[in-house]
Amino acid sequence: GIIRAAREVAAKDGDISLLEAARRVAKETEEILKCSRDLDDDPEAIPLQKRLLQHKSALAGASTYAQGAVEGLLVDEASEQLLLASSKTLADAVNRMAAAGN
Repeated sequence: GIIRAAREVAAKDGDISLLEAARRVAKETEEILKCSRDLDDDPEAIPLQKRLLQHKSALAGASTYAQGAVEGLLVDEASEQLLLASSKTLADAVNRMAAAGN
């Protein structure tokens, strides 16, 4: 799927940022699917709802990372670290909001 396609692109131009982006998107998508299946069994489970929110936020960050890789915006490690830190900050904020809602 997405990782194979990213590998092919990375092999052509030597840019591995797209491969990393695809890996992150795939990982977070998998986690969202797992949480969704678990919530089907126990829809009232607060820890599962929080975990789902966390992975949705991480997927948004991974998608932004992927878009940056596609557009060639990830040209240096400092830019990459800034994007990753922003995604983590967003995930932390979502977790705090979810915790405050209880």
